[in-house]
Amino acid sequence: MDGFEYVATLSIEEKILFLRLIIKIISEDGEIDKYERQFIRNLAKQYQIPAEYAEQINAPSNFEELVKEAQETLDRKKSLYLIKELLAVANTDNEFSEDEVEFVVKVSEKLGIESEKVVELNQLVLDRLNWLKRYRRALEIDE
Repeated sequence: MDGFEYVATLSIEEKILFLRLIIKIISEDGEIDKYERQFIRNLAKQYQIPAEYAEQINAPSNFEELVKEAQETLDRKKSLYLIKELLAVANTDNEFSEDEVEFVVKVSEKLGIESEKVVELNQLVLDRLNWLKRYRRALEIDE
């Protein structure tokens, strides 16, 4: 399992919604740097989203509208995957900022995900990130 097995269960609209919310959390610090842009491009490839959707993905978005769309579109399982992805993005730079915490809390509350579940998902994300670091270090793979 690579952690992306759920992608096959998402419609193109749901994939775009995931990406738009991920872009929203990335931009919480006020800007998206070149590394974050590359991350988004890589994630779009992982999600197998055709390039023709780039404009729709990158269109300015309102947080409340995106969350409302998630409420109307995603079932619980997909909502859990979305929260996991948001936590993974927030933790990737080793700095889970207050704005990112607030973002994840708001989304999870709106989607009816219990705070205990968010804490559990966050720990799984941190465990995986730590495992990947140990793996790369043990195999002497450049960061």
